[in-house]
Amino acid sequence: MSAVPRTIIDLAPSLDDRALRRLVNEAQIRTGMTPEALTRAIERAPGRATSRIARIVDGASGPRRSGLEDALWEALLRAGLAEGARCNFRIDEWEVDVAWPSARLVVEADGFRYHRTRDDRRRDERKHRALRRRGFEVLRFSDDEIADQLPRVVAEIALALGAARGRR
Repeated sequence: MSAVPRTIIDLAPSLDDRALRRLVNEAQIRTGMTPEALTRAIERAPGRATSRIARIVDGASGPRRSGLEDALWEALLRAGLAEGARCNFRIDEWEVDVAWPSARLVVEADGFRYHRTRDDRRRDERKHRALRRRGFEVLRFSDDEIADQLPRVVAEIALALGAARGRR
């Protein structure tokens, strides 16, 4: 059994659900651990309390790379909007922050760190146009909106997701 999945299994009983989700996410980002590797480790840990980890792996959307993405994802989970969503999902050559591929909806969390220069904005515009050509609706939210107006952001996503699913 690999050391990272085994460590997660060992630590799980001492962590609440949010901390456990964050640990799994960080392991994916920092070590490249896959959900499949964690699933295999769970299968080799008979008698261990691994059902919470299994639920997290089953609902894994892909790793989140920032506190901004993590806050948004936690809010989507609480609102019941995470089903079918994928974080840091690839569409052609573009990676998007959150996507509901079957609903053709993308949400971008535009933190100042990655979206402050003219080149960043040009890249974002090219990405936006490319995604629209592929039939995706794109919602963009600033880091301030996510930090200060998260309920409004989630409500806007819920409306767009409902409308997108209604069109399918």
